[in-house]
Amino acid sequence: MFVCICRVVTESRIRSAISSGASTVDDIERACGAGGDCGSCRDEIQAMIDGESPVAEGCAGCPRAGQPRGLSRSA
Repeated sequence: MFVCICRVVTESRIRSAISSGASTVDDIERACGAGGDCGSCRDEIQAMIDGESPVAEGCAGCPRAGQPRGLSRSA
């Protein structure tokens, strides 16, 4: 899922930057560019840093959570 549309940065890329030590929105901007254009994603990036991202919470209830990508579920 894209978090920063302006810079075409995914949630995965931002989480990777956080895992690598980015601890502020400015750190994320330096690492991958997210948040450095219009700024409308900066609150979502901060929520990801704080561990309060509704993006992550929304995925937790997905029936496909934890399944390898590209594999279909049997009916």
